[in-house]
Parts: sequence; C-alpha cells; structure tokens
Amino acid sequence: MGQGGGWVQRGQVLGCNYLTCLQVVEEVEAFLYLGGGGFHPMGIVMATGKPTVTANPYTLEASYLDQGALRALARRRFAAIHAAGEARRYGVVASSKPGQRRLGEAQRLVRLLRDHGRESALIYLDELQAHHLANFSEFQVFVVTACPRVAVDGLPGESRPLLTVGELMVALGLRRWEELWASDYFGNREV
Repeated sequence: MGQGGGWVQRGQVLGCNYLTCLQVVEEVEAFLYLGGGGFHPMGIVMATGKPTVTANPYTLEASYLDQGALRALARRRFAAIHAAGEARRYGVVASSKPGQRRLGEAQRLVRLLRDHGRESALIYLDELQAHHLANFSEFQVFVVTACPRVAVDGLPGESRPLLTVGELMVALGLRRWEELWASDYFGNREV
C-alpha cells in the first residue's frame, strides 16, 4: 500500500492524486478501489496502466476497469469535446468550495471564449448539480473549473456537454486531443 503524504493518507486516492498507487505500481498486478463514482478508479488505470476493480459501498456493485474501459471513456470525452466545438453559448462554472475555488481561472476562460467568438458567462455555485444547471437553459455547454470529476463522471439529469478546462482547450483548437489524453488528464495540470 502506498504511503501517501501531506493530505493523502496511506493507501488513499484523494482528488487527482494517485501517488499512493504509483508508489506500488511495480509490486501489484491490479488495484482495488473502494468508493463511489468512476473518476478515481479510471484515474488509477490511466496513471498506472493497471486494471482496477471497483467496489462501490453505496450501490453494492463491483466493476472491472482496464484499458478497454479507458478507451470507452476516451470516446465519450472526445464526443463531448466534438459537440462543444460546434456550440456558441458556454456557461463557465466556478465553485465556492474550498480547494475547488478557481474563480480567476473561470474569469480567464470567460474572456478566452469571448475572444474566440463564443458567448459565455460565469456561473458561481457551491453545489454543482443538474437541477442547478437547469436554471441556465441558454447555455449549450458547461465548462467546469472545479473538480474535473464532475465533468468526467457527469451529472445525472444533465444532457448537455460538461467539459474540463483541458477539454475546452481542445474544443477551441488550442490544444490537440492526443496531447491532452497523454498528459495529466484528470489533474488539469495544463491550467
């Protein structure tokens, strides 16, 4: 089990930090992830190249993620980027939550979108849920500057594309998809 460090406890995957997995990647054949959602286990597969079994204590379901699941995620994310590239009206979502408050980044993206001929506005929320976004029917796409997990896992009940900051750069033609996918995709290191 990886040691962690700082805020990350022994064996824990926290946020976009996969250090505990990377510390033991040469010693294991696969990883076991206990938790909800697909973001962290998919991040483990991406960061380590090893399959990951997910045991979800909330739904009492288990799943197996490997490179095939990673390719399926890549197809879904690329489809969202493609749909966003055709859009004209973007909502840029910033969160007031500690550790996710990237208001300056959100303001920069609003300006960037306008510079690229898109209509855009800043949406500042504490909790990001589909019923909150339903109040903003004028937007075709949302760019999430808070935790990238929101965009990657999606929001039940929200059918419009949700993009990470890096995915927006691809949609605007400022970055290549292959470059983003090969980078620290979930961590948004490019911002």
